[in-house]
Amino acid sequence: MENLKPYRSYIAKLLIVWQMVVLVLAAATIYALHIFTNDTIALGGSLAVSAVGIVVVSLLLPRTLLSSTEFLANSILHVSSEKAGTPAPDAASLKASREFLERLASYVYDMSSKSNNPGSLPASSQKESIYKEPTLAKIQGDPLNNTPLPYFIVGSKGEVTFASTSAYSYLNTNPEAIIGMPMHDVLKLSFSSDDTLDSWLEYAKSKSVIGKRTWDRVKLTLADSTVKQVDLAVHYSKDDPNNNELNIIIFDHSEKYGHDDAGASFVSMAVHELRTPLTIMRGYIEVFEDEISDKLDDEQTEFLRNLSVQAQQLGSFVSNIQNLARIEENALELQLKQENWTDVLNGAVNDMDVRAKVRHKTIVRDIPSELPLVGVDRITIYEVIVNILENAIKYTHTDSPIIVKTTLKDQSWVETTIQDHGIGIPDSLLGHIFDKFYRSHRSSRSVGGTGLGLYIAKTIVEAHGGQIWVKTKEGEGSTFGFTIPTYESVASQANSSDNNAIERRAHGWIKNHTLYRG
Repeated sequence: MENLKPYRSYIAKLLIVWQMVVLVLAAATIYALHIFTNDTIALGGSLAVSAVGIVVVSLLLPRTLLSSTEFLANSILHVSSEKAGTPAPDAASLKASREFLERLASYVYDMSSKSNNPGSLPASSQKESIYKEPTLAKIQGDPLNNTPLPYFIVGSKGEVTFASTSAYSYLNTNPEAIIGMPMHDVLKLSFSSDDTLDSWLEYAKSKSVIGKRTWDRVKLTLADSTVKQVDLAVHYSKDDPNNNELNIIIFDHSEKYGHDDAGASFVSMAVHELRTPLTIMRGYIEVFEDEISDKLDDEQTEFLRNLSVQAQQLGSFVSNIQNLARIEENALELQLKQENWTDVLNGAVNDMDVRAKVRHKTIVRDIPSELPLVGVDRITIYEVIVNILENAIKYTHTDSPIIVKTTLKDQSWVETTIQDHGIGIPDSLLGHIFDKFYRSHRSSRSVGGTGLGLYIAKTIVEAHGGQIWVKTKEGEGSTFGFTIPTYESVASQANSSDNNAIERRAHGWIKNHTLYRG
């Protein structure tokens, strides 16, 4: 721990000083006795002085060395229910690393206040990643409407041990149907990804003593099959003496999220209606490019190229909205077949080359011709490549090239990276870039988009069994990478009756299954 360095230095110096004092006293005694008496007496005197010095050091050093331990012990006893009345220690008594020890004591006080107040739980999802702690808020009521919140306590075996009056009202049931029942029977929760309550709880049990987490847009199915859309706040306390292992608070936002879903459904329907005229328009553009491009002057050629690019962008927008609707309905089906990845990747890059040139950008390829066959759904993996390249083109404001590179990572995976030298992504935003509808406020006004591209790319890559990631530095650019399986590694899953295709489904709502089933 870096903050312990000053304290270790202080202890080392203290030991050296005391040892030097003992040695100097012994040397002085030897010298004095050597002058006034014989050597035997001098030797005995030096031994006597050394022994006295050692005794003095033994008496004085422990108190000095243990002062920090005593300070922290009194801090813990001060907030302990078993030693009520213990006064808070005085930091003025500390002689070494006072600032560090005061900070440790403040952590003790802070943890005590949070664990003793079950309301000190997060109220909104402000996580940077799956296990980061969010902002705290009070339990007394939803800040949006000041009403009491449904509140549950779950024991170490997964049974509900307490529920607030508002919880009974919210679930439209009675205590007999809740108290003592398994958590998963009372709270039938569904999550939009595999980032579920149980997946987090499994991590918290193995890594933490106290943990806090929130989720938004969670579906809660009631006994009468009514589906609510809620935000969830959870506090975990390992080996709680009162068997209050989990504290769960529900923030109902069904009306708000319902409006959002209705809007999304309308957009999806409208976009579906756009698909036919868009297909016709792109067909005419291709005919013009094939039949009359040699008869056009430079300006007209540029107009036709821009028209083609805009049609492609509109096509990508339509595909993203339709894919989102399919993902939400758990209806996005993938057929993984053996494909030549070099051909698939080059085909997508060829389509994006036109968009890059219109914006005066260059795409450089590092794509080897000899790669093993991969197991991919050609249509959906195309969307992954296009969405990542589209972002690279939009967010690169220099003449630096965009580099597409693919390599054989191992016998089971092919890795592809897309590197740009654009504006980069701040560290504070990295936890959100794959979130649905998320767009950075810094670039949302200057760069258009829906905030769906990376969310859909992540969903599709994970449905293939691969992983997607990003390395970035603000002001210097970003590298997005993803892996896809070699066909050989997944061939055993192929369906011989369907042209050796491997059926996969992008995630829909994932039910939370209890960890307590034994």
